[in-house]
Amino acid sequence: MDRPSLGKRKAPLNHLQRRVRAMKNEPEPEEVLSEEESSNDGSHSEDNSEGDSDEEDVDESENEDDEDEDEDEDEDDPEIDASQVSFGALAKAQATLPSTRRKKGRGGEDDDDSDNNSDAEEQQEAPAWDASRNKKFARVAGRTNKHAPAEQSSKRPVGRRREVVSSATPVAARDPRFDPLLAARSNAGLTPADEERTRRAYAFLDEYQETEMARLKEAVQAAKAAAKKAKARGAGAAEAAATRELEELKRALASMQDRRRTQQRRDSEKALVAEHRRREKELVREGKKSAPFYLKRSEQRKQLLVDRFAGMKKGQVDHTIERRRKKLASRERREMPMARRERPS
Repeated sequence: MDRPSLGKRKAPLNHLQRRVRAMKNEPEPEEVLSEEESSNDGSHSEDNSEGDSDEEDVDESENEDDEDEDEDEDEDDPEIDASQVSFGALAKAQATLPSTRRKKGRGGEDDDDSDNNSDAEEQQEAPAWDASRNKKFARVAGRTNKHAPAEQSSKRPVGRRREVVSSATPVAARDPRFDPLLAARSNAGLTPADEERTRRAYAFLDEYQETEMARLKEAVQAAKAAAKKAKARGAGAAEAAATRELEELKRALASMQDRRRTQQRRDSEKALVAEHRRREKELVREGKKSAPFYLKRSEQRKQLLVDRFAGMKKGQVDHTIERRRKKLASRERREMPMARRERPS
């Protein structure tokens, strides 16, 4: 059969076979022909052979032009190895870039996220002194008002050093012979036998005390004479100094005499009780008594008072009784209510 003449050609499917140039940042889409196009191409392959050849020539020329342009772009933008770029160049390049903070109008959630991210970036970029300042002046959470006491965390770091034994303040050395705590039975817990043994062991201190009291009496007499001479000369400063020295010596002598009298009274009480016990034991041993009789505290005081007055003269006894009466009267007056107190005339 003769080949029919191709007087009219069908118009090509331009909207299906047209090539679209890809964007720079987007991947080039693959050309996928549908089954319908392939079937149409197969049915009209003979009819459109010449037209297809012409179109292929045009496509090849366009592809060559695209390849040339891509090669030119590749030559203009060569690839740079980041490992070979210095940090200074990277910092300069980053400084030239626009701010990463962009406003997004997609909704409230995007805005919140962008704000949070920007705040986090600002906190990271903030200097150390600014962070410390914000931390120092930050508002303490949990305070009812600004006048409320500040809260402080109890979570504190534990030190590496441990105190195994508490370092108490060093106690000053004391002489047990003159320590009142050891002499007191209630504080030191000493028994009467211990006190008696200690008293006998340090009996020689009484002689030292008597010698010191005698020296103080001589010093008091000398101070009195010096004060009298200074007063006669009219030297006010010397007289004042001599008077102060005399008062100090008198106080020291009076304190020592009081301690001496107290010790003598205790010794006399112990001697009285010891003598009474010795007599009672002797009577029990002789069979005159079945059981010993021990003196009460009140009986001991009465007996001591009788023995004390027995060794005094008539004037000393009267003076002692008068002092005792005044002492008891003042005590009763202090204990009496204010309304019943008699006013002195």
